[in-house]
Amino acid sequence: MNQCAKQQAITTDTELKSVYQKLSEKTDAEGQVRLQTAQEAWVTYRTKECKFKNRRTADGSVHPMVISYCYTNMTQERIKTLQAQLDCEEGHLACTKQ
Repeated sequence: MNQCAKQQAITTDTELKSVYQKLSEKTDAEGQVRLQTAQEAWVTYRTKECKFKNRRTADGSVHPMVISYCYTNMTQERIKTLQAQLDCEEGHLACTKQ
């Protein structure tokens, strides 16, 4: 189960990297720097949030699995966020300048 959960997290992370790369390519130089900074902060946040949420399993054999599922769930949400920016219509005020 741990391996299956880990593989799912890896697959989702690969999808995130693809969406991130597409958005980065669509973004101007300043936006790329800001996107990279935001992404690095998000990765740190995801790690710390999953450790916090699953601290009760830290000493158990189930811990790697629940951490992987946490990473997967949070990464799926991040994909939606980046994809929304990627699909934004020109002129929409909620979108970043691209």
